[in-house]
Amino acid sequence: MSDGGAPRIHLGLPVTAFAFPGPLRDELTALVLAGTKTATAGLVADYIVEGDPIPRPGDREVVIDSALRPVAIVETTRCEITTIS
Repeated sequence: MSDGGAPRIHLGLPVTAFAFPGPLRDELTALVLAGTKTATAGLVADYIVEGDPIPRPGDREVVIDSALRPVAIVETTRCEITTIS
């Protein structure tokens, strides 16, 4: 995810964030840290436009908060590409 001045790599891992900086990101990040938020969704087209690889099981990313501070490392355990019919 592109996030203005946020680094794209931290500790050798890609950086990710939930939503734009502000109250929604703070809420989603808190849910991740609490273990309540354990899944997310995105559009394949967004990965293509951003030039990011589609996540695969075992991939790890550094989660940043609204202040662009690293707060967690998350690991993908499953990725499913599907269409809505």
